[in-house]
Amino acid sequence: GNGGGNGGGNGGTHKRLESLQLLNFQVQDYMWQRLVVSIATSSLLQHVQERYHVRDLAQTITAFGPKHFSPNNERPLLYFQVLLLAQEFELALDYLVQQHRQVDAVHFALALHHYGALRVVGENDPVQFNYVPNTYGLCDSERRNFDYLQLVSGYVQSFSKWWPGRAADYYVMLEGPERIRCLTDLIVKTRNHNLLTVLVGSPYDDHKSVLEELLTEEEYLSCMESSATLAQHQGECDVSVTLYHRCKKYTHAMAVLNKELSSVMRPTVPKERRDYIEGMARNFVRQGLSQVQRPRPNDHMFEHHSITLKRLLNMSVFFKRMESQEWSKAHEAAAQSRIVNVDASRMQHNVQETIRTSFNALDNVVKMNVALFLTEYMRCLYELFQFNVNGQAPSDTLRQTLHEIRRRADIVFQHAVCIQGQQYQFSTDDQNKLMKYLSLMKL
Repeated sequence: GNGGGNGGGNGGTHKRLESLQLLNFQVQDYMWQRLVVSIATSSLLQHVQERYHVRDLAQTITAFGPKHFSPNNERPLLYFQVLLLAQEFELALDYLVQQHRQVDAVHFALALHHYGALRVVGENDPVQFNYVPNTYGLCDSERRNFDYLQLVSGYVQSFSKWWPGRAADYYVMLEGPERIRCLTDLIVKTRNHNLLTVLVGSPYDDHKSVLEELLTEEEYLSCMESSATLAQHQGECDVSVTLYHRCKKYTHAMAVLNKELSSVMRPTVPKERRDYIEGMARNFVRQGLSQVQRPRPNDHMFEHHSITLKRLLNMSVFFKRMESQEWSKAHEAAAQSRIVNVDASRMQHNVQETIRTSFNALDNVVKMNVALFLTEYMRCLYELFQFNVNGQAPSDTLRQTLHEIRRRADIVFQHAVCIQGQQYQFSTDDQNKLMKYLSLMKL
């Protein structure tokens, strides 16, 4: 009766259960018998010491350890099931990974985490444990929290390179800043253009991408901007431009393009690299800027970067024409870049001040190549001068043409003189070339 059930008020329930060892039961019978006892004793309000908790069962199970349930590892899932029944979810997942069943562990973890049953790293859990089981790396044996992020990200990284869309499905099930961090990393590492388009979308159509389907608009834009910034810092220019363009950060996209375009102007840069960057910039101007509704808050910066981009593209054309010795076309491209004001000598006010003001208004990415540009522009004028001298008979028209070429050469030289010094430094070699070409254009 009641006297036997209470065991004299001195832990009778526990004493009787200790006499019923696991060895005397089938595992499932033992587990269910203990769980029934736990339920039956939960209502003993006056005899708290008589209660049998699931935690008591868990302590017994972990004391036996996996070798008891599967001595030769012939039934690895049995210990996992027993731990689940004892509500030791973290230990169960840790053991499953140790048994090389990562796929099973990941999907169990996703379900447990979704329902809030998993104690993860970073959570402050006040529960105290009076036993310390053996663990295998993903579960802290003392605090009993589970490294959910390491499990999921480690699994996803095994296939994210080939299936980034599927990887995104897993990453969105993370929470907090780790969610955006993992998605950002995934985007930047997806270097295949077609896969990237499927993942983030194309700026040239309205089809929803994988991430647009999975995230809110605010999360999507935040993720895209973070990815673009990371790609920019890592030198992934094309990825960065695509991402900035996709989240409509046009000014940022042009800033990246301008910097890259400026860096490939030098003749020492491989032609393939120059053509690739220039092609990307032209495509952005042709298909991107033509459809842009100007952003009002940063309109002045937008205008500045768009003018700089077009100026750099004209400079790029100029250098290409110089390489192919198309002097007339090179001269046209140089004029369109508007770096040299060929009408400066006709102005009534201070010419030097006008040149310095125009130079100061240029973006730094343009200034980086001004010395090379002015030197090559002077060579272009010299070649045009020589072409006309050698190709035409003396006439008033020829003299007028040569005079105009020489006038422009003087203006180019004047630009070099005005900006040399505190504002800009020309190399000795560039200075010598400028003076040499100018001196050879004798009328």
